[in-house]
Amino acid sequence: ALPLANASVDKILAVNVLYFFGSAGHELSELHRVLRPGGKVSFYATEHTSLAAWSCAWSETHRTFDAKELKEFLQNCPFVEDIIDIYQVRMPMGINGLIGTITKNLS
Repeated sequence: ALPLANASVDKILAVNVLYFFGSAGHELSELHRVLRPGGKVSFYATEHTSLAAWSCAWSETHRTFDAKELKEFLQNCPFVEDIIDIYQVRMPMGINGLIGTITKNLS
């Protein structure tokens, strides 16, 4: 539980944390709870094809995503009625990344 009031945050930035969220997305429930209507969450995650080449990212410890899987994960969580956009980015050293943005519905 985040020590913040409901609908008290305008923007949330989450970098390299989605790998550790549970399959049910309970962590996203807290982000949804504290985000104000019209607020935005931005995520970055390294795409699974790039993570697969690294010895530190194992399926036992990391959830990995491609763009479609990330959008489906976010849509199956509390943000289902919000605007979700996923962008694929090419980072230095040949790393493929995913940037996700969610804008919470105003109603």
